[in-house]
Amino acid sequence: MSEHRAQVLERWDAGPRMVGLRVRIDDGFVSTGIGDEYLRLHLPDRTTTNGADGSPPVDAATGYYTIRAWDAVTGLADILFLRHGHGRAAAWAAAARPGARFFASRQRSGYRPPADARRILLLGDATALPAIARILELDPRPELSAVVQVEHAEEQGTATRDPRVRWIVAAHRDRVLAGALAARGVEDGDYTWFAGEAGEMRVVRRWLRHERAVPAEGYLTMGYWRADSERLIARMRALPPEAAHELEQIWASGLPGEEQRDLADDAMVRWGMEER
Repeated sequence: MSEHRAQVLERWDAGPRMVGLRVRIDDGFVSTGIGDEYLRLHLPDRTTTNGADGSPPVDAATGYYTIRAWDAVTGLADILFLRHGHGRAAAWAAAARPGARFFASRQRSGYRPPADARRILLLGDATALPAIARILELDPRPELSAVVQVEHAEEQGTATRDPRVRWIVAAHRDRVLAGALAARGVEDGDYTWFAGEAGEMRVVRRWLRHERAVPAEGYLTMGYWRADSERLIARMRALPPEAAHELEQIWASGLPGEEQRDLADDAMVRWGMEER
């Protein structure tokens, strides 16, 4: 796992609930140039210090965050954090000052629509805005469009003003993104990308994979956060050892990723961690 030292250079308000950081990521970091590229951030809190070798403290707050913009000339990256009350990273970012240091690792991306995709649809809530904004910026195809759900009207236009975006103002519990996808439907040659609350992600994935039989290369779904994270953590702590063992075996099985997700989803329902 490649780890990169990083430093905050600038902080600004990027929207009603969004804070932006301009950072320098060292140790040879180069962006993939893929719109939904994300990094795991190791963010120190008041009680943690870096190890003697400069490695991230093992108990630092961590989370995965999308690179909103990357300047290949200066090597600087912009990362946006939504202040939505889930996780410590947004609070850290809101208080960060120039010179603040952290670490980044596990560089990943997932947006890979087929070159001949007929229609490309991005679906996401406010946590997905940095990724959606960068995808739209890097992919000018007219067949690409996006539906973004925000909880407050003033959030419309945050991170992007691309005319290919349709904004929906609604509470996340209404699952309007899943509804928008079902209303639009999917056809042969479509590609669907979803990122947002994990419960709605499961609904969207189930509809695409099991109700509409979309092949794995025709979609990507990611859960960026959970509305019921405390409930899930409590249930996981109460699991018997054999449940954890079953999940470990699924992820180590070597099966294709979507088949692993099917098996893991079934196991989590059976063990009471998720609802059908």
